[in-house]
Amino acid sequence: MLIPEVQAHKMEYNSLNSTLCKDCKLTPLCKGGCHLLRAMNRNPCIAEKYFIDEYIKILYLEQVQLNN
Repeated sequence: MLIPEVQAHKMEYNSLNSTLCKDCKLTPLCKGGCHLLRAMNRNPCIAEKYFIDEYIKILYLEQVQLNN
């Protein structure tokens, strides 16, 4: 896929209209995910979507350790 095609796809895409993004709590963070993957009809979601709870716990524990 050519870069201009991906760029055009990115400009046309609205995550608020996507069933994949509509109810996702990470949409404000990822803004619809990877536009290249979306243009290729692949899963555009960021990896953090699948382990966000564990990631937040790790960040919290790191902060607690730094403050002790």
